[in-house]
Amino acid sequence: VYKRQVPTLLYRLLDMNATSRKRLDSLETMFYGAAPMSPSKLAELQAAFGNIFVQAYGSTEHLGVALSMSKGDHLVDADDSHLASAGRPAPGVEVEIMDDDGQPVARGETGEIWLRSRAIVKGYFGSPQLTAAEFHDGFWKSGDMGRIDERGFFHIVDRKKDMILVSGFNVFPNEIEEAVAAMPGVIESACVGVPSEASGEAVKLFVVKSDDGVSEEDVRSFCRERLAAYKVPRQVVFLPELPKSAVGKILRRELK
Repeated sequence: VYKRQVPTLLYRLLDMNATSRKRLDSLETMFYGAAPMSPSKLAELQAAFGNIFVQAYGSTEHLGVALSMSKGDHLVDADDSHLASAGRPAPGVEVEIMDDDGQPVARGETGEIWLRSRAIVKGYFGSPQLTAAEFHDGFWKSGDMGRIDERGFFHIVDRKKDMILVSGFNVFPNEIEEAVAAMPGVIESACVGVPSEASGEAVKLFVVKSDDGVSEEDVRSFCRERLAAYKVPRQVVFLPELPKSAVGKILRRELK
């Protein structure tokens, strides 16, 4: 038996009691994708349900899985930094990390993820200008920023359009959300950039908490220990839930 879910819904499994978890004993494989998975949450899920989780990265423009992290990839070695990745290219898929000029960046550096395979569509129907802007030499420019590590795992940094510019520094919301995901008493979070006279933009963080005792200053203090000063949220807002799409993907545009 297998299921497909987005990470935010998988996090809810951690709140299940022992009796409810027992009902999932027959589950052998759980595919997840459409949004970043927190490595700390993935470790908790694996401890609770076993090594049944498989990452899948793709898009409407790429008709199939482009990157995946299998159950075997979860056990690469003791260093679990790769758990934050989207995995490795699927068979027949070319993946490049490109700069703004369409040139490959050095390994470890961040750039835009370009995909090429027989599964890539030829363009957008009735939109020749958009097709020309997003397709080049058989590659589709995904709009996702990413990097490749020394073991060949691709890490999705964030959506290019969601990047926050704070005093000239690039801030990617995923990094902040990943850090906050490890905080006790926090279920999930999402951040956006808001106008700031002092820095151009500032980070505003929306948090869903399970512990009413968690305060705005607690969250900022937790972030200060793990993030550069310019990445620490200037505003923290607690919400009962975050806006999500029909498939459970957090909608940052609504928060913004």
